[in-house]
Amino acid sequence: MDDVEDLGRKMGIGGYGQMMAMIKTRCQKSGLSARSEFCHLKFVYEKEHGHD
Repeated sequence: MDDVEDLGRKMGIGGYGQMMAMIKTRCQKSGLSARSEFCHLKFVYEKEHGHD
């Protein structure tokens, strides 16, 4: 939960509720699990912002 909220705030989306809503919407479109979608978003964010 903390990881989801932290990433949401870093991305400027908001807290846990807003981030989970976005993740669930993306999961429905792509057929991925919420955990997979979160890991994907985290990976993309970290690569775009130089966190290796």
